[in-house]
Amino acid sequence: MKRRLLSLLILCSSFAAFGQITFEKDYASALKQAKTKETPLFIIITPDERIPETNYTSGISLPEVVTFYNKNFSSLKLTFTSPAGREMALKYQINRYPYYLFLDTNENLIFTGFSNSLRSEFFLDLANEVLKRMENKTSIFQLEQQYASGKRSKSFLKDYITLRRNTGNTNNATLIEEYVKFLTIGELDNPEEILFILRAGPLVYGKAFGLAYSNRKLADDTFLSLPVQERIDINRAMADNTLNEAISKRSFQLAEQVSNFERNINTNYNEGERQSSWKMLLYFKAVGDTTNFFYQATNYNDRYFMSVSVDSVKRAKAENQRNIDLIKNFKNPIPKVAKVNSNNNGTSPPFRTTVTRRVTISGNGNDVSNFLNTAAWDFYQTGTRNSNHLSKALVWSKRSIEMEPIPAYYDTLAHLFYQMGLFDEALLNQKKAIDLSETKPEYSSSIANLKLELNKMKERTL
Repeated sequence: MKRRLLSLLILCSSFAAFGQITFEKDYASALKQAKTKETPLFIIITPDERIPETNYTSGISLPEVVTFYNKNFSSLKLTFTSPAGREMALKYQINRYPYYLFLDTNENLIFTGFSNSLRSEFFLDLANEVLKRMENKTSIFQLEQQYASGKRSKSFLKDYITLRRNTGNTNNATLIEEYVKFLTIGELDNPEEILFILRAGPLVYGKAFGLAYSNRKLADDTFLSLPVQERIDINRAMADNTLNEAISKRSFQLAEQVSNFERNINTNYNEGERQSSWKMLLYFKAVGDTTNFFYQATNYNDRYFMSVSVDSVKRAKAENQRNIDLIKNFKNPIPKVAKVNSNNNGTSPPFRTTVTRRVTISGNGNDVSNFLNTAAWDFYQTGTRNSNHLSKALVWSKRSIEMEPIPAYYDTLAHLFYQMGLFDEALLNQKKAIDLSETKPEYSSSIANLKLELNKMKERTL
């Protein structure tokens, strides 16, 4: 346990000490400086919280890194909660922090990076990769332009896919379908070629996927030789890419393929069934198939979440809080660091709040209450007036409050009562949400919105 706490301490504290690089005050100033110096623009997007100085620092603060970056780049630091940080995250689909963007003076993307290291080599290698791509005219922007203009050679596609993977883009399903057209039968007996296809995130049971598994035994042996986490990441990317394609094309057949895939890759039968059902639930919700969505959601939520007792959730929450307190009381206190995870697997559903409707929750005792609250809100958002659907959502909402009575959950309950025409109950629960927010500083930012919703309920204009 001590070793795990120390590892977490090192990871969190290593975000500190970015002040030695010369950062410009805002984006406009940084871009102007880049044009004046004729250097690329380096942007680091960090977690919001200020992390105290400790004995452990990020490699980016080491003298050789500071000197190199100040000489070769113009720099800007943003927090992911700042307006500029949020704009960058949306534009470049950033979902992990710290994140590094490198732009040319025309604001075109050269390269990206993420994660952190205590080693100076990590940041020096990243910087040299950027400068090399600038010199060779192989930036992300330039390869995107070449692809858009119709360039499709085997070597180009391999370089383009590799670049996208190196910068964290796991959705290369379309590109790998084009790439495999250039392969010969003999090349499919090369383990490295098999891994290149699978790592690109092909559509499950699609052409590229099928070719990778044309020699089934070799493909299985090659895949199983990878570390467990990499196998999980590859499977997740393939499933996510296929589901996104199914949603984009409104293809029930593709959705069923990814659902079957999830069932087949899990050695635990119950977990496989759960993941399979979850993927279909996401599909029906995304394409607006409300008939199947209501049916699937009802079965899924009742089976996997209503069966969880309130006491077990409270015990899990208490255990999680003990772990947090233990870390806080460690020699060097660790403040909370926001974690974003774009791969929602059904156990960590988005958490509905009254200001930002969706926040990803990591695994702890609150997951069940968060999920039930969000499930109830999803039913409300469909606009249904069906009493059976609203009654089911009401049950989920009340259970979430039993598990964790917080303002957002009372707000959901109030909206459901309003939708059912039970206006007195709606007003009562909306006022509870406001009262709770006013007694706890962490919810103060939601008060204005809660009051706005209350007024709409009073005026019957919601």
